[in-house]
Amino acid sequence: MKRFDGFDYILLDLRLSNDEKMVRDTVRSFVEEMALPRFMEHYEKGTFPTELVKPMAQLGIFGATIHGYECAGLNNVAYGLMMQELERCDSGLRSFASVQSALVMFPIHAFGTEEQKSKWLPQLAKEAVLKADEMSLSEGLEYERKLFYSLFATEDQKEGMRAFLEKRKASWNVSR
Repeated sequence: MKRFDGFDYILLDLRLSNDEKMVRDTVRSFVEEMALPRFMEHYEKGTFPTELVKPMAQLGIFGATIHGYECAGLNNVAYGLMMQELERCDSGLRSFASVQSALVMFPIHAFGTEEQKSKWLPQLAKEAVLKADEMSLSEGLEYERKLFYSLFATEDQKEGMRAFLEKRKASWNVSR
């Protein structure tokens, strides 16, 4: 496959650090060598390439901006460059990575207890949706729902996340 040679119209590379370029180029190579060659077949079948989840985790894509807990601790520019390269391959692949990072891992990091962070973040960084290759989509969604509820349910089991947020409203500017 021909290597990506997009033109840098706004001279973005001049503004990037060497680390940011390295992150972008690493994910770009992954996309070109592993993801793009598989995507036409998956597109035709309407399937998701679960075989790419582990290599994505090994690259530090999941929870990339989280510091500690075996996450990469990258800056937001590097994270954006990673997502741009994944999107160049397929928006579903980018969505998978950003949902894992922003909707699964970030709330655990921001609102979870230290015990929850230590238990879940390293696993989610390494394995994405746990056992993703062994689950159907509906099983995966149910697993995520149960995981999310178990993390944010309160002692009185009252409405899960809503009760969790209500208890923290005093320190937030929450609008209804």
